[in-house]
Amino acid sequence: MTTPAVNDITRGGRSSLIAFPLGVYALSRLVQLAFLWAMSPDDRIRDRLLAWDGGHFVRVAEEGYPTGYTYDADGKLVGNGLAFFPGYPMLVRLLHLISRLDYGTSAITVSWLAGGAAAVLLCALGTRLYNERVGIALTALFCVQPMSMALSMGYSEALFTALVAGMLLCAHRGAWLSAGLLGLSAGLTRPTGAAAAIALAVAAIMAIYNARSRSRAPHRADAPLALRSEAIPSRRADARITTRLDARAPAGADARSVARADAGGRADAGGWAGADAGGRAGADPGGGAAGADARTPARAVASARAVAGADADGSEGADPGGVAGPNVIDDAPGADADAGGRERRAEAVEGQRDEAGEERRTEAVEGQREETGEERRTEAAPGGRTGAGGGGSRAEAGTRSTTPIWKPLLAAAIALAGVPAYLLWVGLRVGNLHAWFDIQTAGWGTTFDYGDSSWQFVRTALLQGDGWIQVSIAWMLIGTVILAVLALRGRVWPPLAVYGVIVLVLVLGQAGYYHSKPRLLVPALLILVPPAVALGRARPRTAALVLAACGVFGLWYGSYLITVWHYAI
Repeated sequence: MTTPAVNDITRGGRSSLIAFPLGVYALSRLVQLAFLWAMSPDDRIRDRLLAWDGGHFVRVAEEGYPTGYTYDADGKLVGNGLAFFPGYPMLVRLLHLISRLDYGTSAITVSWLAGGAAAVLLCALGTRLYNERVGIALTALFCVQPMSMALSMGYSEALFTALVAGMLLCAHRGAWLSAGLLGLSAGLTRPTGAAAAIALAVAAIMAIYNARSRSRAPHRADAPLALRSEAIPSRRADARITTRLDARAPAGADARSVARADAGGRADAGGWAGADAGGRAGADPGGGAAGADARTPARAVASARAVAGADADGSEGADPGGVAGPNVIDDAPGADADAGGRERRAEAVEGQRDEAGEERRTEAVEGQREETGEERRTEAAPGGRTGAGGGGSRAEAGTRSTTPIWKPLLAAAIALAGVPAYLLWVGLRVGNLHAWFDIQTAGWGTTFDYGDSSWQFVRTALLQGDGWIQVSIAWMLIGTVILAVLALRGRVWPPLAVYGVIVLVLVLGQAGYYHSKPRLLVPALLILVPPAVALGRARPRTAALVLAACGVFGLWYGSYLITVWHYAI
């Protein structure tokens, strides 16, 4: 059982990972409103928050979907509410029915609440993949990016981001059914939900592969914690005897230590040094782990060199540089080559494997079950927590070998059904399976041209652009591509990388209003990882100054676009 102190720290860490992102999100929304109030030429701030696509969402929530195509007075096909996926307007209508708020206020409220949920889930995802500082930086960057204005408006970006972040988090934890339902909801909220569904399919394939790989390894198939003990006796006089205990654990493990006992018998914290008369290796008289909870599911590597210089009664003298293991027996300094010394070392290793290894395996498994009440999945952790460049994740997505294969497969199938289901429903409602694409093209000029329009826009803006908004958006699009490349070079968790790349391709690969593209990239997430990792490694004061500067510019920029700029975002 864990101590009260450990429980207090755990509860404090969890509460801070909710309070911090919520505080950052609330502060960003208040600053955004302050900019809007100061820059708006009139007092119609609420109307601006419901402008453009927000009006379509409100009409769908209030009146429902049209029954077919819509034409103007000249008989020309125009866009209508069928272009908008149902997830967000359904929640707006539900909130209206529960709270009796008007539809416009309900739309803004849903966006604000969903944005708060997105902030918390992004922080949790960043913390799980990297660490707490990266999680908070990722949340802050999401809240203050140039088009984070959409998080305050009657748009679906906030809800979609919350669903995608929740889906990725559940997939990484192995909660497959929850991940599938969240992926389905994302697919019914925005067309880029297809990218989220494909990312979940990638996570499912990884989980199945990892589970089968572990099931083929006999030494890792016996517990939620995969522990392995190995003794490597050496024939050389000065060789080390190495004992490895591998444990894959969730975040928050008590000990991640490397203990090495040198010829003087010294050992650093968390390790085991020497061997006692009973053949058990330990830093304390009982052979236990110094400074570590025996039940802690942590990865520990203990390397103990047979110690010399034992006195006649088998006790080694204290070394000023460290603490020597008690009752360490050896013949004389430098007598490693002695046959009796080798026998004692071999017995110590066997004793450690037979007694300490089995005891710690049993206690670790039972302790974990007592703390969690259920078996936890084992996750592969190549390289541990990442360092520079947004490297590999702290733990790769996967399930235990006992997790049924059908769960990740079912989750992926459920998520993949979202976008096709709505497109099919629109086609059947209108009488043309291509109806949704026709409406998108007629109303917003949206067609997939493999990036030709985006290329032409960037080229024209940089060579002939006569407005700073046009030029700034061109540089933003260039920056997103650079950040995506940096993220991929940093070995981001594959499902997150797949999701971000597909979103980037869908946004940059389609024609449409160029000034809408930064908003469409708000849920991309992948492009925020490299700066978040860099800020997580920076000094707190430096990170705070950079985030403050980004916040001032990003929140002002979004406010400018819906108050001074005369075109839709």
